[in-house]
Amino acid sequence: MWAGTGEAWAIRDIDVTGDGVYKSTNAGKTWEHMGLDQTGRIGRVVIDPEDSERVYVCALGRMTGPQQERGIYRTTDGGKTWDRVLFRRSEYRLFGDRHRSEETRGTLFAGMWEAAMHTWGFFSGGPGSGLYVSHDRGTTWTHIEGHGLPHRRWARST
Repeated sequence: MWAGTGEAWAIRDIDVTGDGVYKSTNAGKTWEHMGLDQTGRIGRVVIDPEDSERVYVCALGRMTGPQQERGIYRTTDGGKTWDRVLFRRSEYRLFGDRHRSEETRGTLFAGMWEAAMHTWGFFSGGPGSGLYVSHDRGTTWTHIEGHGLPHRRWARST
């Protein structure tokens, strides 16, 4: 079992961050800290059903300020080491979700949007927001555009 920390779906100007991800190998009786301390908020943890050592973490980061530790992280050794496999350079980019396609082995989807939360307002949507896909278990990613998807900026509303 894996657990990510931090409040993933903030709706006000409160930034409740966590300290990374934890793993239990005994049905939750004990937990071991597996890193990603500075990621702030973990939106999702997904274990590859074909290889339990391969785990993906969707790190949203802080909502109230810039942060570089956002993105999609992958471990192939059960959490001993992590690689950030998807990141778009923007201080306010958030990664909203990560999904593994059951129909096509090795295919992953990640949705992201730009967001900045302040006491006076929440701003969402930006040029790099959208849907991303990987067909090689997260090694390379493509920003999906067109094909019936909306042409407007992608955002999340509160």
